[in-house]
Formats: sequence, C-alpha cells, structure tokens
Amino acid sequence: MPTGDPVIGLHQQARVVAFAIGKGGVGKTSVSCNFGVILAANGLRVLLVVLDPQDNAGENLGYTSTGQGDQGETLFNALVTGQPLRPTIHQVRENLDVINSGPVAGEDLAFALRLNDIADSRLAEALTDVADDYDFILLDCPPFSTTIQRQALTAAQYVVVPCQADSSSFKGIALLAEEYKLARELNPHLTILGFTLFDVDANASKMRARVRTFLQDELGDVAPVFEAVIRHAGAAALDSRARGLSATELAGMVQDGLKVLRGEVEANGVPRSAQNLAGDYMSLSREILGAIQLQEARA
Repeated sequence: MPTGDPVIGLHQQARVVAFAIGKGGVGKTSVSCNFGVILAANGLRVLLVVLDPQDNAGENLGYTSTGQGDQGETLFNALVTGQPLRPTIHQVRENLDVINSGPVAGEDLAFALRLNDIADSRLAEALTDVADDYDFILLDCPPFSTTIQRQALTAAQYVVVPCQADSSSFKGIALLAEEYKLARELNPHLTILGFTLFDVDANASKMRARVRTFLQDELGDVAPVFEAVIRHAGAAALDSRARGLSATELAGMVQDGLKVLRGEVEANGVPRSAQNLAGDYMSLSREILGAIQLQEARA
C-alpha cells in the first residue's frame, strides 16, 4: 500500500516518467507517445497523461480524428476541485490509456492552481487513484507553463529531456533546470535520466558533443546525453502524424517495392524512411529502460 506522502505513494505503485523541457517543438510529445506505444506493444500497462493544452498527442495517436477526449475537463476538475482522475480515452492501443488535455487545462488551469494555492503535489495525489492499474505513467509536459510543469516534476520519478543543439533548446534546458531544483524540494528522488537529440541529421556526433559541453558547463554531471538520437525523417514524421500512428506502427506498413512493381500489393504511400525512424525510437526506448533499471539497481 502507498504511504501517506502522495509522491512516495505514487512511486510505490508505478514508474512515472516526465518528458519535459522549457521549449516547444523539440519532441516531447513524439517521444512520449512513441515510447508509450512501444511499452504497450510489449505487454506493459501504460497511462499517458497529456499536460500540454495543445494536446498534439491526439494527432500522434489518432484520437483527435475520432472525436475522443474532453478538452481537458477531467484534468482540470481533478486538480482544482478534487474530482477523481480517470482515463478519458481507454485502450487507444491495447495496454495504453490516455488522460488528454485541451484548452480547459491550459491557462485557466494554471491560474486556478495559483489562485487556490493548490499544492505542487496535487497531480501526484490524483494519480494515486489510478496508478495501481499501470506499470508506467508517462507525463507529456507543457513547454511554457511552469505551474503545470511543476506539478508534473513533483509527481515524476524520472525525467527525459528531448532537445536540439541550438540556443533555444539551451535556454529551455536552463529553465527546466530551475524547475527541477524546485521540484526536488518536494520530490528529492526525482532524477533526470538523460537528454536525447530530436530531429537531427544522421551524423549527430558534433551536436551531441555540443550538448554535452553545454550541460557540463551549466549543470555539471546531472545526466548523460543518450547515444540514441531521433534523426530527421520529415516525410515519415508527417505521415505518422497524419495517420495517427507511431513510428513503429507506420514502419509495419512499409510495402515491399518489388511486390508493388509486380502488382502483388498496392502502394500505400508509406515512406521507407519510416523504418529508420522506428529504429531510432526503439533504440531510445531501450536506453531509457536501461537507465531506469540502473537507477533502480542503485536504490
């Protein structure tokens, strides 16, 4: 049974991983959705909690096109009025449920949390109601709202930071670092598992080195830069979101070119680069899981 501390109690029930950085457009949603689909496909029970009111996870997983979700009302009511927090979309994939976000869980939520002086541990407390049903809870964090991001970092055990090797990402990392320090006052076991380069050229060694240098200079040895990177694959990434499929799901649709030429199957327009993109997400997922296992072995 979980203890009286909501944060410790939550971590006794499920592994909680936040995907966060103080910047938009660097892959938080793509990485969290693809990681969730890979975990679920391997038989692990996963809850994805979308805290970004843009709710781009809906395009990544396809639930926006089906009209599912509640614009963030469940999330707002759970954090502000204390109503039970429950998945809003069940079985978006086998073993994968979602608590979606939307306009209701944007600035209005952040304002209500501040106005009512709601504790930063409120999300952790709310998640304990459902955590026993899952092996992993993944938090897709907003890029700018420190109020909501602080709720996520207080609830999380682990943080994965998608980024690019540019000045905007470095500013975003610096902002996240400040929030990380504050969150550790309530959640001292919070650990940054690593930084991962997103949407980069095939040869990312120089970019990886640049990120390492920045992290060492600004933050010290907080966490490694993962070896796995998510390479730029524009056609595959666009097709993945347009179809509401993860990279691994899209890769499974790539047709054998010879069979298409022979007329044995019809071309379906899936770019062959989908297989490379899927491989990147698989490699990153293995590294994230390895980092979690290492942390648990040290505990």
